Amino acid sequence: EILNQIFIFIICLFALLLVISSGGLNSPLFIIIHLIGLGLSIFVAISTSAAFTISAILILVINLSLNTVAKVSFLNDLGTGLLYLSSLLIVIQLSFFLARFYHLKESLLEITTKAFNLSSSRQKSLLSGVNDLVLVTDQNLNIITVSEAVEKIFHLAQEELKGKTLLKSIKLKDVRGQAADRDTLSVDAVISDKVTHIVKGFSLFIGDEPMGKQVTIQINPILEAGGKIE
Repeated sequence: EILNQIFIFIICLFALLLVISSGGLNSPLFIIIHLIGLGLSIFVAISTSAAFTISAILILVINLSLNTVAKVSFLNDLGTGLLYLSSLLIVIQLSFFLARFYHLKESLLEITTKAFNLSSSRQKSLLSGVNDLVLVTDQNLNIITVSEAVEKIFHLAQEELKGKTLLKSIKLKDVRGQAADRDTLSVDAVISDKVTHIVKGFSLFIGDEPMGKQVTIQINPILEAGGKIE
């Protein structure tokens, strides 16, 4: 932290010396002060930016009083000189605005991240206490997460199943021996109606077992706050 402050101080001092040595208010590098002031407000702190900009104004004014050539040049073009000094005051106001906007975005991002992590933790907690086989997928039936019961029965870790297609990972067949698909599982009907569907008449095959176990499949749509399916 101390090294960072020293580094920032050296940069600010170098920039001021560069501007003063190349003409002060008439320096073609005068814009550097603006850029550093804005940069400090966003990436460091608004107080640091304000301190730097005010210091720059004081140093430039002192330079005018001590440097005869700079003073004469300033008086000969008084309007431009005052305009340059005023621009530094505008930078302070702009720095306040940018800092508030930037840090507001950071706060919103932090809140959103915390909410997402809380939701994920809550979902994992709920699934860990479920004895039934629960698989959460997206609308394309790609697996997002599964309950612990699924991991135990199929001897597969959640990471191995995540992202894979449900119908390729879980073997389901109807009474005729036909593999389950979107139509027979009423997936599109669930998406359209946004209500739970109960599907019967299917058997679940685990590993190389020749005989499947009859199961009742319950398909629940997960709705967002606006009523859309996640």
